[in-house]
Amino acid sequence: MKSIKKMRPFAAAWPAMLLLVAACGGSTSATSTPAVTALPTQQPATSTPAPSPTPAARSAELTALYVKTDGAVNIGGTSKVKVTISPNDNKDLRVGFFENEVGGSGPMWRAAGWMAATISTLLTGSDPTKNQISYDVGGRIDGPSAGALMTIGTLAVMRGDKVRDDAAMTGTINPDGTIGAVGGIPHKIDGAAKAGKKLVLIPSGQRQSQDYNTKSMVDVVELGKQLNVEVIEVPDIFTAYKILTGKTLPKIEAGATRPEVQGQIYDKAKAKTGEWLSRAEEAQAQYKSLADTVKIEALENFMNTSADKYKRAKQLVNQGLIGGAYNQALQSGLYASVGAQVGRTLETYLKKGMPGAVLEMQAMSASTTKVQALADSLKAERPKTLSDATAMLTAYGNLIEVISYNNFADDLLANAQEQIKSGKIKGDDALEAVFKAAVYYRIAGLGVEAAKDVKEVGLGMPGAALPTDAAITTSGEFFRRAAEANLNLLETQFIDSEAKAANVRADVLRNFLAEKDNDYLLALSDQRVLGQLEKYFGQGEPLQWAKLAGAINAYNRATSLVSKYLVLDAQLDDNMNVTGIQNEKALINALDLAEEQARAGIADMKANNVDPGLFAISYETGRVNRNGNASEKLEALGDYWNVYTFSRAIAYLGRFSKVDK
Repeated sequence: MKSIKKMRPFAAAWPAMLLLVAACGGSTSATSTPAVTALPTQQPATSTPAPSPTPAARSAELTALYVKTDGAVNIGGTSKVKVTISPNDNKDLRVGFFENEVGGSGPMWRAAGWMAATISTLLTGSDPTKNQISYDVGGRIDGPSAGALMTIGTLAVMRGDKVRDDAAMTGTINPDGTIGAVGGIPHKIDGAAKAGKKLVLIPSGQRQSQDYNTKSMVDVVELGKQLNVEVIEVPDIFTAYKILTGKTLPKIEAGATRPEVQGQIYDKAKAKTGEWLSRAEEAQAQYKSLADTVKIEALENFMNTSADKYKRAKQLVNQGLIGGAYNQALQSGLYASVGAQVGRTLETYLKKGMPGAVLEMQAMSASTTKVQALADSLKAERPKTLSDATAMLTAYGNLIEVISYNNFADDLLANAQEQIKSGKIKGDDALEAVFKAAVYYRIAGLGVEAAKDVKEVGLGMPGAALPTDAAITTSGEFFRRAAEANLNLLETQFIDSEAKAANVRADVLRNFLAEKDNDYLLALSDQRVLGQLEKYFGQGEPLQWAKLAGAINAYNRATSLVSKYLVLDAQLDDNMNVTGIQNEKALINALDLAEEQARAGIADMKANNVDPGLFAISYETGRVNRNGNASEKLEALGDYWNVYTFSRAIAYLGRFSKVDK
């Protein structure tokens, strides 16, 4: 049974929190999951010759490392990479890839380039519309292992710093600025030595790396000494940048003290905590009144989890940790409400068949009327301050998640009705199909309540005025592309490679992952929902706010997926639940950096007269989750990343905190 995912109520929009499969026994077919489509690619249809830099263009040459197979032997080598940034007249971030061999750079290389461009823009706070960034590589190369080096090169060109020419580097770039693991490091160091390099940077935690030829583990620091090459492990882009350029990559300074939830936000969040605990109590009582025949194992698990989170919420209230308390109370109410309402739907189905169950589900769903009413209420609230903008973006994001869950439920219900009518499924399989649709409908209905929470807690806080020319549309387009860059990296580096290793088609693995991992399912849904928003908002400013909220959601979700599957090597059970983290050193580094960035984002907002109360709640939730199990530690990363990403979006809208000088 896939467990209920945690909801991050304030940091991002209504988050990925539930994926419930195999609820009533029986197998789950691919058709029982909402259909997924291939991810969009971000690459030119054909490569073109590299343009000659204009006088205003700035460039840097880097040395990338690779491993190639010559017969049965693996050999390391180097490739020159040129990063060029030119003035951009198109008012849109543009990224190009140039090569001197037809098909010389592959899809993973281009995905890594997009990551380098978007992360560099996010870290510096530079205007994404002013730059046209290109990566020119000689020979044939593919793979993401030069991603960190490309990011450093891009940052160096942006800032006018020089990258030392006697150094090379290998490591992927992760969305949070940490540097991810790669393979073939012994061979790459050998290749660097042959090219006369004196320094090689490698990802932290990879001092012991496998020699592909001998299959033995090698201490690459000692290997470097033998080859007269200094090998240094680096955890993140800030450390690597300092070593390769001799300059400090500026950060927004974190506050001297940890952010705390206080004032009006504290009082409002405490009241909302009480409301969700009351919902949990009411739903628990409703569940007890159901017939024992519908109290299946899945629902019993929901109610037990609700009780545990209810108890935890009470403890956190007593400790004054109202952000963590709200999160636990919301989850308690969510689990209990889903359990009670879905149990009642199953009871109706057993008594009255599918027609009765459909009526029950329609009553519990976020119907079109409810969604439109929420959209109308958001349209009526035009943010006047940057503090209001933080609340509006979060509430808009909640609405987008509501639409996604309603779409999932509609798809599942239509499929269930068709299969039951045709006799393709019956008995427990039919009950399971009804169960899944009912779960999604109930989540959507509760999502409306979460959006209302955000409005009531976050709106009306004092703060700096929102600029009349705030770049809402430009920001939305930037985060949409950043999200696609992350998802393309996941597609090329994880899904395609895993499908090849398992000898299955990529779309088969994609459907399997969407069925098991709710975050991935929602990531694929984002594009569909963004295309539906005009129906709810028409044309105008509210539509652009909604698109920006959806794009930030997509970016944060894609960041979490890349981290789980590619960076931290999460250990998973058969239902894709996280049971452990293989690369614990990388997790510790990521948590440390993410917390620092979150604190810096909150401090930045305070310094610019933006009330950070909603994000203080999320930051506190992250602190609570960081002390939990492996899955909760990943949730803590998500909490911190959401704070940082939203703070950067607010900074760009308000035109403050640029650190690119």
